[in-house]
Amino acid sequence: MKNVLSQSFPLFLCVVGALVGCASNERVKLAGPDQSGRSNPVTVVDRREQRAKRLHFEGQPHCFRSYGDGFIEPSTFEYLRSFIVAKPSARPPTLLEITRLETVEYCDGAVKRTRGIGLSAVTAGVTGGKVVLPEFTPNDVSGDRFVLHIAGTLDKEPFEITKQFNYDDLKYLNYPKENPEYLARIRSTFAAAAADILSRTTTRQ
Repeated sequence: MKNVLSQSFPLFLCVVGALVGCASNERVKLAGPDQSGRSNPVTVVDRREQRAKRLHFEGQPHCFRSYGDGFIEPSTFEYLRSFIVAKPSARPPTLLEITRLETVEYCDGAVKRTRGIGLSAVTAGVTGGKVVLPEFTPNDVSGDRFVLHIAGTLDKEPFEITKQFNYDDLKYLNYPKENPEYLARIRSTFAAAAADILSRTTTRQ
């Protein structure tokens, strides 16, 4: 038990307040898109409200955290934009307006795995000690999940895209970002979302 508690100690500090805003300080640096030497002549505009760019979290009925725009360096918006402008398109759009760009993690799997070793200490570590955890985890929730939501307009035509992956198969000590495969899956998710957005330009009449 001593070893388990020592491993979760950084997260325990978040709970007792010794480290303030642990989740708000969580940032990841990801590999960018493959540069082809060409770029799309598209203007990408961020139309989100400021409050939509901030970290927020919930604990009922599920463990949930939305990281905000500061999660990916230099920003989540700029990271998405880099994939948009780097990917050639047969019919490149001229204007892409983003009204929703959200990276969400559902951490019910972590709740299940850590309940016996200090549930609140381990889970609250990634949310600044402020998350309210569900008393019971629903049986139909099987693991940890990263979800990317994007919505907006492409040359004034509305679109909405959701991409996700499970990461309950990955091992890490305190934070998922410690596992390189977690970072690789986020990159792949953004690349796939950018491809989906640009593919819409080939289907428009």
